[in-house]
Amino acid sequence: MKQRHWVTIAVLLVVGAAVYGILDRLRSEPDSRTPGWSSPTGISIDSTTEVAPEQGLAGQLQQPALQLPVSVAEARHGVFTLFVQAAGEAAARRSADLHALVEGVAVEVPVGEGERVAEGDLLLELESEVYELRVLQARANLEQARADYEDRVLFDEELPDDIRAERAARARVRAGLEQREAALAEAEYELAKTRITAPFAGIVANYGVAEQSRVRAGDSVAVLVDLSTVDFDAEVLHTDLPLLEVGRSATATFPALPGEVFAGRVTSINPLIDQASRTARVTVSLRNPEAMILPGMPGSVKIAGRELQDRVFVPKEAIVERNRRQVVFRFEPSAPGDSEGLAMWEYVTTGFENDTHIELVASPDPLDETFVPSPGDLVLVGGHVTLSHAARIVARNIGEVAGQAEIQPR
Repeated sequence: MKQRHWVTIAVLLVVGAAVYGILDRLRSEPDSRTPGWSSPTGISIDSTTEVAPEQGLAGQLQQPALQLPVSVAEARHGVFTLFVQAAGEAAARRSADLHALVEGVAVEVPVGEGERVAEGDLLLELESEVYELRVLQARANLEQARADYEDRVLFDEELPDDIRAERAARARVRAGLEQREAALAEAEYELAKTRITAPFAGIVANYGVAEQSRVRAGDSVAVLVDLSTVDFDAEVLHTDLPLLEVGRSATATFPALPGEVFAGRVTSINPLIDQASRTARVTVSLRNPEAMILPGMPGSVKIAGRELQDRVFVPKEAIVERNRRQVVFRFEPSAPGDSEGLAMWEYVTTGFENDTHIELVASPDPLDETFVPSPGDLVLVGGHVTLSHAARIVARNIGEVAGQAEIQPR
């Protein structure tokens, strides 16, 4: 046999002996899963110890079971309000398109566009000399007509009453007394219209007159809008109309006014449904003391609809899906008032919902017993999406929700 064959056989024998020795030693050592087993580093480890992989054997320390941080909220019992949300736009509740009723040159322009004015404030004054002369002329004509009338009825007091009344009526016509009275009233009216004043308090818009410009009768002077309250015309789906009624509270928001919420109430519900959009106009009156909302501004409104009495409901975030069914995780504290405990998986049956909460009801199937929390029960609303049943948790916001008053039915 060649020499290299003997060398190969010798190497195989040495390797086999080494492997046998290692296996024999392992069989003689205690099982690492048994309590009290010591690792090669001398650290005692039992079956309840959890070790972070990055610590390595040299840094292994005994640690308690991992507790996942979660957020909890209280299950509530009381009035459950259904809300209706819709888009729309603001409109001025009261506005006046002011026009010149007489012709003349603008001699005083005391306001500008966007200024606030009080009721009766002067907005525009036209030259008045011509109109004042017309008033004087009309008064003179009226005095002449009165003198003519008195001449015609002179000594009529000696006549019988019926004859005297008939002669007086004819004398008024022949003297032109009524015509002169009407002419004076018209002249005084035209003189008064040389001054345009605010019919109510508001903000001046579309002001289009410059000082010393000539204004013709019928020309637009300005638009006056009252923005202390504004109407919000919302287009509400026909399916939501039965939930609403006049007087319901509402809040509105506008993209142009981020962070601002405006309160109001429903003032009218149009009974006609648009056949194209399947919506009806619902008008909400909004308080707008600082005139932040402008006519034509688009936004959205949330209207309080039907109120369901004696209902149990939880935040929407509490609902998750397991095995294609809806569940909540009930917080079971280790001790009353403790922030540590277990997340207990409970199947639920849901009812009505609004934008923030969802109702929990008993299952209509008597064989399917679903969980309905008692008032004050705590459910998980954060950090629970991937939890398993009976997972150990710590409620990080327990101090915020503990002791909250139960919401009672009205």
